[in-house]
Parts: sequence; C-alpha cells; structure tokens
Amino acid sequence: MSFLDRREAGRRLAQQLRHFRGQDVVLLGVGGGGVVVAHEVADVLRTRLDIAVVCELTVPYQPWLVFGALGEHDVCVLDEDVIARALVSHPEQLAVQREAREQLRRSLTRYRGEGGALALDGATAVIVTDGVTCAAPARVGVAIARARGARRVVVATPLGAPRAVRALRGVADDVVCLETPPLSGSIRPWYRELPAVSDAEVVALLNQRHTGFRPDRAENGSARGESVSTGLSPAGGELTI
Repeated sequence: MSFLDRREAGRRLAQQLRHFRGQDVVLLGVGGGGVVVAHEVADVLRTRLDIAVVCELTVPYQPWLVFGALGEHDVCVLDEDVIARALVSHPEQLAVQREAREQLRRSLTRYRGEGGALALDGATAVIVTDGVTCAAPARVGVAIARARGARRVVVATPLGAPRAVRALRGVADDVVCLETPPLSGSIRPWYRELPAVSDAEVVALLNQRHTGFRPDRAENGSARGESVSTGLSPAGGELTI
C-alpha cells in the first residue's frame, strides 16, 4: 500500500481509530508530518489535537540514520543497536544531544510560548506520526503523554518498520499501524507526495482544534525559514531501545 500524501494517509488511519470517537481522546502529532496526519484523524474522530515536540538525534555524517530522540518533559530515548552499528562515540552523542536540546528549546518557545499544552489527565493519548522507521521519536511521544497524565497511550501510524513497531508495542498500550513494509531509513518511497511542512501550516492546523495555541510565535519561526522540529531534552534520563 502507498499513500497519495499525508492527508490521505490520515483519512485511512482514521478508519482504524473510529472506535475512539466519543471518548476522552487527545491526538498528539509528532513533528509537522505527524500533525498533518493527526489533523485528518481529528476531523473524523471530532476530537482535540496537540503536538508532541520531539527532536531526532541523527548519526553524524549519516543524517538519514536516527540513533535516538529528545522531547519535552526531559525525555530522551536512545537506540543502542544503531549507536553500536554506526560506531557513534560518546562525545559525538553528547554533541548531537546538545544541538538537539537547543533546537528543542527554540521549538518549545515557538509552539508553547505563554500558552500551555492540552491537559491529558485521565485521557487516552494517541501519538500520531506519518511513518516510523525508528521507534525513538514515537517512544518519546509515548513518554511525553504519560508525563502529561494520560491514562492510556496508543501509537497510530500509516506505516512502520517491523522492528520499530515491535519496540513500540513494548511501551504503548496499543499500536495501530496500517502497513509494515521493510523501511530502510525513509518513508518517502511510500508517499507519492511528501512536501515539507512549514511552521505556519502546523500552527494553522493546530489552531483549528486547540484554541490555546499561539500562532504568532510559530509564524515568526516560519518567516526565518525554520521548519517544525521532531525534538526533545535528555536531562531527565535516558531510555534505551
């Protein structure tokens, strides 16, 4: 199965999540692509939409290879297998994490500002991505949702690498994945159209279902040519896959 674009993927994914309609559910998009997919799901479920601010940690000189992720609420997840295979040294890991923490700080300022995230106390949080090649970003989303008080956490994605999906089943209460192709570092071959997602687009989508969002900060970031991050912070400890 392939998808025309993220919006079509979201509409297909929503069909597998219809049983959540009418329940206390909040969708959390991971990154700009995840927000686009989640917005389509939110339209079908008629539920709330927010963002999980996450930043991928990529291998130096191999930016397509993710060895972990950082997120708000001081969450850090590392994939020790990738670190070992790619021979990422400890100093290199720290350097990448320092840069990611700064990226996360900027993203949190841009997307949260003086406003806050939606309350998740007692709710079911559905972590939505546009595809999972590495489990770390979605695992960070799960940890963020639990830190925000979610009673139950589900990961939903149009497609995911089998290894990553297995890892997510170990940390989420449920995983909904339409397809598990042998992804090799990129979801792009599975989408006919996969445009970059601007900050302005993300904020516009969030504002439709999250009235506390602050578009002024995100639009300023967009004007500088910055795109929404998939970002976090490891200060609170590390989880390993």
